[in-house]
Amino acid sequence: MDFEVVSHEKPITETGKRRLLVYFRYFTISLTNIDEYNLPVSSVHFVIQQVSSEAHLYQHYGMSELDEEIQSLKSFYCQPGEFAVKEFGNNKQMLIHLKHNQPSQKPILINVDLRVTESYPEQIPDIIVNSSQLTHEVLTIIRKDATECAHQNRGQAMIFVVLCSIQDNLDKLVDEQYSLKVPEEDETGDVWNCLLLLDHMRAKSKYIKTIHKWTQELDLKGRLLFYGKLILILLQGQHVNIKDYLIRHRSVNVDVDSHGRSCKERMMTVICEEKATGSKRFPDFTVVEYALKEDLVKLFSDFDLSTLYCNYIKDVYL
Repeated sequence: MDFEVVSHEKPITETGKRRLLVYFRYFTISLTNIDEYNLPVSSVHFVIQQVSSEAHLYQHYGMSELDEEIQSLKSFYCQPGEFAVKEFGNNKQMLIHLKHNQPSQKPILINVDLRVTESYPEQIPDIIVNSSQLTHEVLTIIRKDATECAHQNRGQAMIFVVLCSIQDNLDKLVDEQYSLKVPEEDETGDVWNCLLLLDHMRAKSKYIKTIHKWTQELDLKGRLLFYGKLILILLQGQHVNIKDYLIRHRSVNVDVDSHGRSCKERMMTVICEEKATGSKRFPDFTVVEYALKEDLVKLFSDFDLSTLYCNYIKDVYL
């Protein structure tokens, strides 16, 4: 097998190293796209040498493809307690501990339990995820995405790709601060305001119906506002429910892409998320379209939200 090596040096990242190594082991990529992996050339040479050597060993000892995959995974998840395999007849159980490191805070840990039968990889693994630091909603989303990833890779080595999906979701959700269980000090019963900006709606009717469904399930009040090209969602309710809403909105298919395919919302912006200070509250959640700027301003004024309008909307979006 021939590789084209690009001669430049870049700092290595753990994620980049792991991904490149595993794809080399499965012999599925070329070094022509090495930039994606952020690896120094010295590491690339080492990888080629190591993988070539391992491939010969696997062939010599007649190891199965699953055994090869497990050996690769063991070399990546090599910290004490990070990866373990149990055998039950012809079936295998893999236990993997993933984490997301946070500056000056305890890492967020997630335990992954994969059950692999003798029909693998034609039959995808059973995937179980749990964590004492993540909400049930987030764990459900992570498991769903991991299962979809496994289906997309059915028929080929997929364990590492599935783990990457879980790790990527964990990193994304924690970094956006929508996945952690709400601390006790936030579970006070106070009403919160959350203002969201959407870039567009292609499947407008479906999108609005989904938003209505979520606000009803989470007992959130507010308005979906249209003014020209401006699309705002103003939510009001318990902080924990707002957090759940944000997780859903970023993680569930709500719109369609330019090809008409169902897709997730990638361009939503959280403009603000803060405790409500005024005394007036929205009685329900409704959709409002404004032709005049004055009517939009009046809405914020009528519900004691003039400060929110002046601080976040007036000079930025209008």
